Amino acid sequence: MLLVLGAPPLVAVAAESSVDLASKSTVESTIDSATTATRKSTGQPISKPTSKSTSLSSNHLSLELGLGKFNYQGVAFEGVRLRGGLPPMGGPLALRIARISADPDLLLPADLRALLPLTDVSIACATFELADQRVACNAGQIDFVAGDGTAHTFRLSASGRQDGRAFEFMLETDDFDFSGINVAEDVRAEIFVSAVQHSERWQVDLSARLHEGLAYLQPGFEINQLAPGFLIEQSAQNPPMTLRAMAEIATGANLDVSLKDLEWVHPGVVECAGGLRYAVGRGLDSVRASCEIASLRATHETWLAPILLPTSVSELEMAGAARVDFAWREGVLDHLVLGFENMYLDDAQGRFGISALNGDFILQSAATAHTSSIRFAGASVFGLPFGATRLAFSSAAQHVRLAAPAAIPVLGGEFRIHMFDLLAPGLSGQRLVIEGGLSPITLAELCAVFACPAFAGTLAMEVPALTLAEGALKLDGALRGEVFDGRFEVNNLQITDLLGRVPHLKADFHAYEINLAKLTSAVDFGRIEGTVDIALAGLELANWAPVNFDFSVRTIDDDPRRHRISKQAVDNIGELGAGRVVPMSQGPLSWVNSFGYGELALGCTFRAGACWLSGLDGAGRDAREGFTLLSIGGLLPPWIEIRGNGRLLPVEVIAEGYQRIREGNVQVRLNQSR
Repeated sequence: MLLVLGAPPLVAVAAESSVDLASKSTVESTIDSATTATRKSTGQPISKPTSKSTSLSSNHLSLELGLGKFNYQGVAFEGVRLRGGLPPMGGPLALRIARISADPDLLLPADLRALLPLTDVSIACATFELADQRVACNAGQIDFVAGDGTAHTFRLSASGRQDGRAFEFMLETDDFDFSGINVAEDVRAEIFVSAVQHSERWQVDLSARLHEGLAYLQPGFEINQLAPGFLIEQSAQNPPMTLRAMAEIATGANLDVSLKDLEWVHPGVVECAGGLRYAVGRGLDSVRASCEIASLRATHETWLAPILLPTSVSELEMAGAARVDFAWREGVLDHLVLGFENMYLDDAQGRFGISALNGDFILQSAATAHTSSIRFAGASVFGLPFGATRLAFSSAAQHVRLAAPAAIPVLGGEFRIHMFDLLAPGLSGQRLVIEGGLSPITLAELCAVFACPAFAGTLAMEVPALTLAEGALKLDGALRGEVFDGRFEVNNLQITDLLGRVPHLKADFHAYEINLAKLTSAVDFGRIEGTVDIALAGLELANWAPVNFDFSVRTIDDDPRRHRISKQAVDNIGELGAGRVVPMSQGPLSWVNSFGYGELALGCTFRAGACWLSGLDGAGRDAREGFTLLSIGGLLPPWIEIRGNGRLLPVEVIAEGYQRIREGNVQVRLNQSR
């Protein structure tokens, strides 16, 4: 019988089925002769196998052959040894390989090569066995050269079935360094993966541990066209960071991935458990997760800040502890539980903040109502401070509502919430609606918050339905209030990208029967007496800077209040660039502190960074023509008239004049023509 081993043909062995066990030299001679004959016939150099041994019986011939080193289709094999029995009566064959090396293009998929640019890869095993329908690499290692030229080694243990329906492997490293888009330094870690195929479904188990080291990782996804990167630092003095997962993967007509059990532990920082299901064609079917956050500060620094960096809330500071539990099914939030323990949150841009937040906030889809409550020591919204408050909620059928009306202290008054209605994200018409009112607060305290002049009086208002939906805040109705002995209303209020990088506001503001004396009493501009209506129509702000508006202020008809203007206000009107004072304020009248006037009117149509001014005589058409701000009149002399010399006034001129007034660099000069 003649047995010829397949490519490359290295040895041929001829033997009878019965051989004397004592004739070992005869067998070795036969093997050597067969090897020589085969190499001569194929033109290969004649060399003996690196090792050989035989065990023979009357009904069994077994052998072990060392085949040396050879290349096959670009893959280099070293230390190849073949052991087994010869048919028809021999046992199974077993194959051992000491090292396999190849170009990374042959060993690694394209996606992995792009993530880990390598120039050389080899796999070595103390024993690589192919026997009994199993493949095993024991006490092995993977050596590779990274794109930056540095050499690296991983310890490897692996085994699996020859038919590829089951496998497992473990990789370990004690001092791994890598540089590129992803960076690792002094990393000691291990990863274990096992997989078993049942029909068209795979069950995969994974566990990984990071014992120590520093790493910067970019997972590859983008948020607002920016790829977040995570800086991970693990000390050997702390318990290892661990990841465990069990998944089922269906490989039929459509890929279906079910991550049944996921556990991730960053000791002392955050622990999460959960799962998800993803299917090609359907996308993400469901997600569930439960996290215990021991340190919000550390969780934010390592895991949240990179995700929030491309968003409008990138500059946050937080502390305390929290817990999160949620489930998402078929695009709808099934439930969300947020727990807070002495939580602090502050926005570096001063838009919002909260201190000493405790309690739970629950949103659920079940029809049976579930109550929850939160309390906080203080909060702020765009600098407006709110006092200690407890809020109780009731959740059912995807809604969260106030369990009872609430009142939040603010600047000596209260912001009363009559209605709070949150519709869960993922549903059609998702939104947050708030209705309430503001009891009287002192304007002096309010102005201190926003660094504006300390006006006298109080402010009170009713807030109709204020709706937050699709990133926009909209006022459904008119916001009405009282101030300076008059009343005001805000209509058509809408703010898009409220917490974004470029908020955009539109609104119409009207105030009626405003007491000018109270309005101007706290302003360095000077005192003006009378009653006026004020309009700010078509107001449009981009990033809180004006884009368009139509402003007007005008004394009312049949005004019961007297009309007087101080000489300081007269002079400051000129400093703002409005016009000049006629000779009535010159000479012997320079000692007078105030003047009477008949009517007051001033308008500004703001477009493209400039005001088109108007007065009592209308808007006019010529930018060079004058207009009347104050007409002569009033009960008692002396009287005054103020006219503007031109109608087009750049906003820079107004700003510079206002700044001079605020700095006190203006002096009254009634004896000079303006």
